[in-house]
Amino acid sequence: MHNKLKPIAAAFFAILTLVVGCKNSKPAGPGAGPVEAIWYGGHIITMEGDSAQYVESVAVRDGKIAFLGPRSEAETMKGAGTTMNDLEGKTMLPGFIDPHIHPSIAASILPLEIVSAMEWNTPEGKSIPVRDHISFMERLKDLDKSYGDSNKVLLAWGYFKPYHGDISRDELNKVSKTRPIVIWQRSCHELYLNDAALRHFKISAADFKKAPGYCDYKKGHVFEAGLFIVTKPILALLSDPTQFKKGLELMTALLHKGGLTTLCEQDFPSWI
Repeated sequence: MHNKLKPIAAAFFAILTLVVGCKNSKPAGPGAGPVEAIWYGGHIITMEGDSAQYVESVAVRDGKIAFLGPRSEAETMKGAGTTMNDLEGKTMLPGFIDPHIHPSIAASILPLEIVSAMEWNTPEGKSIPVRDHISFMERLKDLDKSYGDSNKVLLAWGYFKPYHGDISRDELNKVSKTRPIVIWQRSCHELYLNDAALRHFKISAADFKKAPGYCDYKKGHVFEAGLFIVTKPILALLSDPTQFKKGLELMTALLHKGGLTTLCEQDFPSWI
C-alpha cells in the first residue's frame, strides 16, 4: 500500500455502482455524451483482487462509474458541465457496504436524548457516558431542567440495567411529576414511562391488561409485543414524519462520516 495513503471516505464514489474488474475500461462511445464528474490526483483504489489495484482516474455519468483508467483517456469524456475533482494526494476507495443494519431505528434514536453507558459518536458530537444509577437519574434531571417548554416530552434512549440499575415509574416521577418522560432501553425492546407520560399518551391501566406478560403497570414498563399494543402512541411519535426526517438526515451524515454508503433495511419499523 502506498506509504502516503491518507484514507478519506471518498464517500460518494461508492454510492455509485463500482465496476470491479474494470481496471482498464475504455471510454464509452461518442453517443454516450460527456461525463458529469472526474476524480484524479490521488491514490484511487478499486478494491479488486487480494492486493491494492490503483487507477489514475474515475469518471462518472448518470450516477454510475463510466470509466476507470488513465486520466488522459478520462478527459476525452469531459464536457462543459463536467466537474473536475482533484484529490490532492488523498485516497479514494469504495465505501463500506453493511448488509444488515437498521437505519430506521437509527433515524428514530438520533433525534432523542442519548443517555448511554457508552460514548456515542453522533453528527453533533460525542455523547456523555453515564455508567451508574445515580448518574443516570441526575442526567435525566439535568435534561428536564434544560427544556424551556414545560410540556415537551423527554425521550431518552440508552438505558442499560447492568450499568444503570433498576428504574421504575416511581423513580421517573421523582425526576418530574409533570413532564412526560419516556426511557427507551438500549436494545429498543423496552420502554419505561412516568405518570405524566401515561397521561400524555392516554395510556391506562386497562391498556396494560391487553398485553399480559409483556408489561408491568406498577413499574411503567412495557416490552417486546407489549410495545405494539400498550405503547403504540409512543411508537407513532417516534415515527412522526418531521422527527423521522430529521433522524434520517442525522443518520445519513453519520453513515457517510464512517464511510458507509450502501446498506440494507431489515424491515423496521413494522408498525407503519
